[in-house]
Amino acid sequence: MKNKILLLYFLLCFSISAFSQQYFFKNYGVDEGISSSEIFDIIQAKDRTLWLATYFGVSNFNGTEFTNYNKENGLSGNIVRTVFEDSKNRIWVGFWGDGINYIENGKVHQISDPILEEYPSAIQFFETPDGTIWIFGSKAIMQYINGEIKLVYTTKGPKDYAIPNDVIQTKDGTIWVATLGRGIAKITPSPFKIEMINAHNSTINNICYSLFEDADGSIWIGSYGSIFNYKNEKLKVYALQGKRHRNRVGSIDEDEKGQLWLGLYGNGMAIYDKKESFKIINSSNGLSDDYTYKLLIDSEKINGLFHRITDFQNLEILHLFTIQKKKDCLTNR
Repeated sequence: MKNKILLLYFLLCFSISAFSQQYFFKNYGVDEGISSSEIFDIIQAKDRTLWLATYFGVSNFNGTEFTNYNKENGLSGNIVRTVFEDSKNRIWVGFWGDGINYIENGKVHQISDPILEEYPSAIQFFETPDGTIWIFGSKAIMQYINGEIKLVYTTKGPKDYAIPNDVIQTKDGTIWVATLGRGIAKITPSPFKIEMINAHNSTINNICYSLFEDADGSIWIGSYGSIFNYKNEKLKVYALQGKRHRNRVGSIDEDEKGQLWLGLYGNGMAIYDKKESFKIINSSNGLSDDYTYKLLIDSEKINGLFHRITDFQNLEILHLFTIQKKKDCLTNR
């Protein structure tokens, strides 16, 4: 991929009653400290800092400066697919093909195990309430318990689990995994049981990018050109307007108003209030481009702060303010 703008500080001011919008930008680049122009994942840790999985290691941003970790200072590799914070405040690092590490108190810890040599990809992590770290690789599901790796499941055939892209655990304890090409994996943790839900046995698209459980207990599934609502074993599909390949729903989050925010790979972002039509925000009304891979609402959601990754290359931080706080839009965070 060609390098372009790496980090954008994006401020968007909304009026309470009017539709007029004003846009304010402040740009950051590699010169300001981010490790790479290609970004694959983003989380906000409990200390409110941001962690970025990039093509050249991991970047931690405290709002002022970046701290970077890569192979030169301890990581097993440089091409990082995902980052995750566990209940012990450790930052887990998953690689496309270099196993897993975790960062604790600024120190990188490497994990060596024969299972990781055979299944070296770690695309998603998840922690169950008992402290077990689940590791979702491209063809295997593993667990990290008391310092050891345990192989839980491996792909059995062409219609089986493979290539996870997102994972959640719902209130009933079920783990749901969105996969790229195999639909949804529904997992009962103990005793372990896996069920594939896809176009072969339901109307869910085989290509599923994202998952989210809202405040009402509904599961929302981001797919290719549409989102699905799954509740009480009933499925409802909502198609987004426009070309399907421009509406790949890579990320879902919910704001304090109960609205869903969708990161669209090809059409910017969408806001859905679960009643009316989708409102699209893309390059036609201010975004730098139309490719949003990951979106999240951070701990300052009372002020409407959003972070988004665009086209694997741009990190945009988006603030929403009322007109009464318009002056705040001119103040750096």
